[in-house]
Order: sequence, then structure tokens, then C-alpha cells
Amino acid sequence: MLRRYVSQQTLSDGMIAMERIRNSVEALAIPHEASRAGSVMTISVGVAAWEHEQLDTPAILIGRADDALYQSKASGRNRVTASDAQVGRPALH
Repeated sequence: MLRRYVSQQTLSDGMIAMERIRNSVEALAIPHEASRAGSVMTISVGVAAWEHEQLDTPAILIGRADDALYQSKASGRNRVTASDAQVGRPALH
């Protein structure tokens, strides 16, 4: 069931879902005193979507999400970033 639900989502849907999770983690206000990024625990997320028309492989998809994660971290952390390779293009269902 989860696979079907996830497979029917767009990149935008993924961004919305991950932003909700990011907000929820931040709202927990778990102290993170050793962090240089902030006083509470937060997460950074990279989001990518499977694009069948490009014949993506799982490795390419994971690589896109990983690249987007590093963009989140480089941009100040505590954020959700979409893969540059996919911004402005809807993912196929």
C-alpha cells in the first residue's frame, strides 16, 4: 500500500510531505546544545522523484536526492530542497 501511495506522488507532493516532517521535528524543540547550526535538533532533506521518461535508475534517483540533501545543508540547514535536475518539471505517476 505504501509503495502505491508513494508511486502516485509528484515531486511537489514529496516536498510538502517532507516540509511537514521537518516542521514537526523542529517543533519538538529537542535541545542540541553542541550544534553550531542551532539550539534545537532539526533536519535537512533532499527530495527527488522518479521520472520514467528519463529512464532513471534507482542509483540516479538516490544520487539526485543526495545532491539535494547536500544543497540543503550548504544553504544553512533545517530546510527541504528539491533535486535541481527536477525543479519545474512534474514527476510522472
